Amino acid sequence: ERDFVQTMAIDALPDGTLKVTLGISDDAGQMTSREGQGETLARAMAAQEAKQSRTIYYGHTKTIVLGEGLLKEERALKDVAQTLCTEQVLSLKTYVTAAEDAGKVVLALCEGESGTIDQFYQNNKGDWEETFPVYLKDLEEKAAEGVTLLLPWVQVKEDGVLLSGCAVRSDGQYLGQLTGEETANLTWCGKEGSGR
Repeated sequence: ERDFVQTMAIDALPDGTLKVTLGISDDAGQMTSREGQGETLARAMAAQEAKQSRTIYYGHTKTIVLGEGLLKEERALKDVAQTLCTEQVLSLKTYVTAAEDAGKVVLALCEGESGTIDQFYQNNKGDWEETFPVYLKDLEEKAAEGVTLLLPWVQVKEDGVLLSGCAVRSDGQYLGQLTGEETANLTWCGKEGSGR
């Protein structure tokens, strides 16, 4: 018997530990959440798994949400990227997003009407084209190199979990967020405005 992870949230807590919140799909397709904490991502995941009788399967994970606190901690971010890419069975094409409170995003997805993360993608169908999709492989490369990283920023709103701009990290520092309009303009400059 296995539980299938659909969404994983990772937050850095004020005491320096990491909190992992998993959105898990059950046999009926409904999502439930589970949490674990630890000094590293591997320990937080192990703490969460130790509470369960069923095996956790990460191969179906569609989205990873990184909390704003984690984006501010370069060492922790590098550890997370390395752990996700080397020690877990995650696709390197898993989407990576950011949020002020990543765990809250997973909880909102679990409580949503559809009960699956597919509703998140439906709610944001047109907006994905106005952001920079980031995959797990991009996170590992850019975190290791310290180059500019733009992560789609998600927020919990009344009508669901929605994209609302992007988070910016550059030269090993978290710089903040761009609004949806600023992100759309930046995307246009990168696609349409190049060479003009």
